[in-house]
Amino acid sequence: MADKENTGIFDMTVPVIMLMPNLVIPKPYMENGKAKGDPKFGGNFIFGAEHPDLKPIKQKCLAVARAMWPGIATSEVGWPWKSGTEAADKRKAAGKDGEITRDKAILKARSKYEPMLSWVEGGQVKEIPGTSGAAVQSSKFFSGVEVLASFNFVPVEVSGNKYVTAYLSKVFSTGKGTRVGGGRSAAESFKGYIGQKSAEDPTAGAGDEDAF
Repeated sequence: MADKENTGIFDMTVPVIMLMPNLVIPKPYMENGKAKGDPKFGGNFIFGAEHPDLKPIKQKCLAVARAMWPGIATSEVGWPWKSGTEAADKRKAAGKDGEITRDKAILKARSKYEPMLSWVEGGQVKEIPGTSGAAVQSSKFFSGVEVLASFNFVPVEVSGNKYVTAYLSKVFSTGKGTRVGGGRSAAESFKGYIGQKSAEDPTAGAGDEDAF
């Protein structure tokens, strides 16, 4: 088995808000009203500037990029996050409310393979494949829920353009949050957080983003 420290795999340690989850039925990327590319699962993960996982994620992405392209400058790579402030400004200009992402970083993670979905119920971690989770997406994986996730950051090159892509493999719902419109087990991946919360039923109740 590959050593996680020497791969692009990253398991979150502190929850973030997930927006626009697409965890049950894969959907294609839409551009100007037209489907583009293969259908994929995914979600948008909102990181505050001081979130403890944000810097390690950026370091992980830089490491896998330079392992593939030694010495490459950060400006030469497309990263899997974008400015939440820019996104909020665009929504505001369109007459929509996007303030939830202001001053945040938006990490977009996708995969053509179904992610594993998990949560705690009765003191036990429940885990199911995404395509089996139509019922739980609505109740536990809604837009605005606080989650942990497991990503695999992979360097790719398309038509001479270099990117680090975030592939989504697991999502753990805390069951908390406010609804916004629109390999290893999960127990192992998120054991640090789950251990801290073992006495709590989480299903009860709810800078500069682009700089290294």
